[in-house]
Amino acid sequence: MHHCYEGSVNNFIFDKLTRATFIRFVLVLLLAEATGYAFGQTLEWSPPLRIRSKSNYMRILGVNSDGHYILRSRHQDFSRDVYIERYKASLSLDLVKELPGSSRSRFENVLLYEDGLLIFRSVENPASNTIELQANKADASGVVNANTWLKIDECPKRSNGDKGDYTIVSSSNKDLLVCSHSETNQKNQAVLSITIVNRQLVKQAGKKLELEFPVENIQFNELQIDNNSNVFFSVIYTDTDKKKQTSERNKHLMYAWFKHTDELKYYPLDEKGRFINTFSFGVNYVKKCLTVCGFYSNISEANVGGTFLCNIDLDSGFVFYSKYQGLSQEFVARLIGEKEASRSGELSNIEMRKLILRSDGGMIMAAENTYVTQQTYTYYVSGMPQYSYRNIYNYDDILVISLDPDGNEEWHNLIRKKQSTMNDQGYFSSFFAAAYDNKIHFLYNDNSRNNGDVLDVVINNKGELEKNVLLNAKTTFAVIVPSEARMIAYNTLLITTLKEKNYCFLKITF
Repeated sequence: MHHCYEGSVNNFIFDKLTRATFIRFVLVLLLAEATGYAFGQTLEWSPPLRIRSKSNYMRILGVNSDGHYILRSRHQDFSRDVYIERYKASLSLDLVKELPGSSRSRFENVLLYEDGLLIFRSVENPASNTIELQANKADASGVVNANTWLKIDECPKRSNGDKGDYTIVSSSNKDLLVCSHSETNQKNQAVLSITIVNRQLVKQAGKKLELEFPVENIQFNELQIDNNSNVFFSVIYTDTDKKKQTSERNKHLMYAWFKHTDELKYYPLDEKGRFINTFSFGVNYVKKCLTVCGFYSNISEANVGGTFLCNIDLDSGFVFYSKYQGLSQEFVARLIGEKEASRSGELSNIEMRKLILRSDGGMIMAAENTYVTQQTYTYYVSGMPQYSYRNIYNYDDILVISLDPDGNEEWHNLIRKKQSTMNDQGYFSSFFAAAYDNKIHFLYNDNSRNNGDVLDVVINNKGELEKNVLLNAKTTFAVIVPSEARMIAYNTLLITTLKEKNYCFLKITF
């Protein structure tokens, strides 16, 4: 990848150029500025989005040969009032189509393929007192045949306000989809019901997985399916018979259902009195294993004292490697200072944001320092002072840790940032991480000094950090929405922005 840095023309000798050469040079600079070219990246802006407003949310589906597809809704969960928007290669609006819905239905997920869209919705069935999961195909223009909705699954409606808890996730190659919902058996134990279909909506497998824990004490977290129909999910079980603030109270479990053996296995992650903080997992197709990675503490569940790695063989289902490793005192001191680090030796308010599995079997963990503070304020009603408070959500430093295939720390680094938000549509809520060409780009809006720049902090495979200004507020006043960003190709990112008080898309090609 070629880079263009400031100062790359320092050795440009003006007096050796002809007038024609100089004019060509100026034209190239003007063209680069119009297109947007910074640090080896091409920036392309869409025209202003006339139909976007502060009351709408956007979800980028991806791109195919017909264009770029976006979901738009007034509801953050995209359950109702959902519109399909298609944009041309120039990012100008090409099509707007409302998805057909009703008072008894909710949209659960929409996936984009080369030949169109797959739409999943849940629908109440009063006759059977159930909530059905239905799927249908839409063509490139978002047109749905109302007579071709296919029932995929159903779950009992447990109360008048019950809307179901369907989750639909695709495999990495998008050929398979797992649809899940929770149920309760006769012993009041939690059951995860899964149905696997292919992209043609043909059923491949179905199973009710009993977890042997009371349903009211269990929390389902992440769900994944690999390219071979194996299903993985994580849960937290709270044992209310155990004392609070003890490692025995909350159990963090990893489950795996292997299709070739029709066997459900579970793997407890809490070992030897350790507290599990946050974790994630992914399928490593190079090592043919499920990699579970996260943070643990020796003090409490709210703290972070080290990293852990667990590798599960996809053929046998056995754990063939497990390791816990403490954070170095030097790393902890960088965040909280040497005095505080010498007391506890651990961090607090750390939440894992992204797990990136490398082709060599290693992994990159990206975490963020997040916490909530309260601000008290006074307002007046009929001249009388009233007191209230509001929550301020803080998103501060980013921790980046690289582990080798055996779970040993290779390097770590720290991205200093400070963000605070109350209700800003997600502009100052965290970051977006894009991995490309042995580097990770961390994009976020910088309000640490109220300068309004959009930063691109790059960390290479050696842990070396470079901080770049992607959008300078002095020349382009714009903020990005990290939660609405998506990689639409291996080297291309599409993200929604607010530029000069207008909503628009920004396409970044690395």
